[in-house]
Amino acid sequence: MRIWIGWPLLLLPLAAPAQTPEEDERRIEEIVRERYGPTQAEIEALALQGLGPDGQPLIDPATGLPVVPGPDMVLTPTTEPAPVPPGATEPPAAEPPPPDLPPVGPIQFEDLSKLVGHWVKLKTYNGRTWQGQVKAVKGNEVQVTVTQRGGAALMTLKKNAIASLERI
Repeated sequence: MRIWIGWPLLLLPLAAPAQTPEEDERRIEEIVRERYGPTQAEIEALALQGLGPDGQPLIDPATGLPVVPGPDMVLTPTTEPAPVPPGATEPPAAEPPPPDLPPVGPIQFEDLSKLVGHWVKLKTYNGRTWQGQVKAVKGNEVQVTVTQRGGAALMTLKKNAIASLERI
């Protein structure tokens, strides 16, 4: 008679190495630091070394030189944008405003020429509804790229076949 000794071991729960409360606390601190950045105490300790919250030297915007730490240094949060250091390039100019686009919602056929590249929803008099991107407007016809069954098709519709138009 043979007795297999391994089966009682299967009934015992596997023991995971226990962590001490200090190890748990240290791991929690790591997670908080990863998600939320340094604590105020850490920021102040870095400031005493002349470093910012990211660990990089603080730069005086007036002189462009690193800040020398001192007992009178106080960090206060601000919502103002960071100053541009001397010699840095100016930020690029803002994009020009888009042309006078019709508002989202019902539109007229004449508005389609302003919406080339934009999405519209149209209904035909035979009851079909299409959504697509306006590709071109030529006279009394509009070309719209529509998606169907995972593919795309370029449709040309005449003005008199369209019952309603909507910018989406």
